[in-house]
Amino acid sequence: MSILIKGMEMPTSCWRCPFCLTVDPDTYRCIPTGQEFESTFDAIDHIVLDCPLVEVPPHGDLIDRDALYKSFGASGNCNKCDLDAYKCQYYTEHTLMEFCERIDDAPTIIPAEEGET
Repeated sequence: MSILIKGMEMPTSCWRCPFCLTVDPDTYRCIPTGQEFESTFDAIDHIVLDCPLVEVPPHGDLIDRDALYKSFGASGNCNKCDLDAYKCQYYTEHTLMEFCERIDDAPTIIPAEEGET
């Protein structure tokens, strides 16, 4: 499971990261990974390759795709879908209005950021 810290921007370097602790004047520790590195490391200008922080780009509401498929009785994989694949491909299995209603009713996982609605 992951967490989102609203309002936090991606650090530009390990040294500027709020999850970087000073162990002693020459050593730093990354709280999420437990990794330690010396101040001679390029921590002032770089982020380590295995950094667990991931930047979330500006977005509208983020919804659960699997829950949306399930609400239609569908699947992202036609071989595992309860719907008739032939009908889905050649006939209208659902109306566009039903599709839009289901998207509107989908539970929000992460709300839209300010100005992104």
